[in-house]
Amino acid sequence: MTIEVLLSVMHQKNHELIAKMNIQSDAVIVNQCADDSVEKFLYDNHSIIWINTTQRGLSKSRNMALSYATAEICLIADEDEVLENGYPRIVEEAFNRYPKADIISFNYHRINAPTQIKTNKSGKGSRFKYYSSVSLAFKLNKIKKHGLHFNEMIGAGSEYCAGEETVFEQECRKKGLKIYEYSSIICSVDSTTSTWFKGFDETYFFNLGVILAIRHGIWARLYAFYYVYRFRRDKAVNKIVLLRSIYSGISRFKTL
Repeated sequence: MTIEVLLSVMHQKNHELIAKMNIQSDAVIVNQCADDSVEKFLYDNHSIIWINTTQRGLSKSRNMALSYATAEICLIADEDEVLENGYPRIVEEAFNRYPKADIISFNYHRINAPTQIKTNKSGKGSRFKYYSSVSLAFKLNKIKKHGLHFNEMIGAGSEYCAGEETVFEQECRKKGLKIYEYSSIICSVDSTTSTWFKGFDETYFFNLGVILAIRHGIWARLYAFYYVYRFRRDKAVNKIVLLRSIYSGISRFKTL
């Protein structure tokens, strides 16, 4: 089983990140920087495609990596994570155990985070649950067969930050792809800083409104009330501002 890491990074001056992230398989690395070029080389007997690009946006970078990918299984990664020793074996083990799975979400350790987001079970995932992109591996042929890709309107570096993985997973489900969970830890992610999350402010909820409009169409306004309920005990979040901001995001999407 061939495994390839799809990685989006920014402003890298050399290839040191490969060792820093503990990459132990083939990889396609898209580096958002000041020039455009493509390098192909071996690192520890693994094939690396390093793409320098002047284009910006996480979703755009991931789509670019997808276009170069060739392995049976692709593992999405970000530059703020360190992959576990032996992760190719963990990924292969998971897909061998669940041959019907098209996508598998693994556990990951959050460094400098007050809480951990983990699943203690392995098996078919809930149709109502969405998973972090840093823990996702998928069968490349299924993604390409259905022409699936990340929505370039959203995601870090785009006009509307975050939410690209939930939209991607929703589109996968619409095409009938099966998402499973696997309890093994695949990587550690540094949660000290975020390129997009600055708190539950008006911008956050405005962007959330855009995401809800993409995902739920005419039902988006109804889904907004879930967030009123979710933040009901958070006194720092003004529920009127929350709802107004989400509705503004929904309206904005309709004009795009």
